[in-house]
Parts: sequence; structure tokens; C-alpha cells
Amino acid sequence: MKFTLKISQGACELVKDSVEVDMGTAVLKKPVRIGTEINPTPFSIGLKNCSEVVRAYVTMDGTPNADDSNLFALDAGGATGVGLKIKTAAGVQQFPENTTPTPVEFAINGDGAHQLNYIASYVPIRADATIGRADATVDFTVQYE
Repeated sequence: MKFTLKISQGACELVKDSVEVDMGTAVLKKPVRIGTEINPTPFSIGLKNCSEVVRAYVTMDGTPNADDSNLFALDAGGATGVGLKIKTAAGVQQFPENTTPTPVEFAINGDGAHQLNYIASYVPIRADATIGRADATVDFTVQYE
């Protein structure tokens, strides 16, 4: 007798290799309201072909903001005193990986496709925050179970 079996761990495919989020234009009001979320913008990471996956764990890696390490830093040469906050649609904050490496868990439907829904917003963290471009670069990693 010969028995054969392939044991594999399920995985998903990304719908898009990269995600670009247009945050629009924000107005920085004076006096600056420190800690207030500005321009909350929903976005999703799309997964497909997930039929054998029951959970996805997402970590995000980016430079922590120098003034508040719970937020992502903006790219140099633009607005200052502002950080980028990313949280799930359910309100669970995603921290820069090198600050708090705890992945955020998502349950995956058995239908093979899923949207990991998030909200990104800018957060003033200094009273002397300045205007300018507010781009940020954040990498994400998805692990599956």
C-alpha cells in the first residue's frame, strides 16, 4: 500500500500588489487641536483565493513618528508635527511594527475572498504643526492560519 498526502498551509493572494490611499486635502486649523483625527479615510487590503485560510494577521512596518511612536512618521520634506494613524474599521489601532509588533487579527470568510477594512487619518501631535505634503510610506505583512 502507498498513501500520499500533501499538507499545506493556506494562503491568500493580494488583489493588488500595493495599496495607495488618497487622503484628499486637509485643513490644519489654528490653534492646533492636538490628538484630533483629521480626514479619516477608509481603505481596504483585498485578499482572494483564501479558501483554506481562517485567519489573517496583519502587521505594518514604517518609521514611528519621533513625537508619538504610536503613529507612523510622515515622509521628510513636508508637513511637520503630524503623524499618520491607521486603525481597522472596528477601531483597533495598527502600530508601527518596530514599536509594538502585535499583529491585528482578521477572521477570513470561507468564500475565498476578503476585504481587510481600515481607516487612515492624520493626527496633529505638536502645537507648532506645519502645513505641507503629508505622504507616508507603510509596508504591510499578512500571515495566515
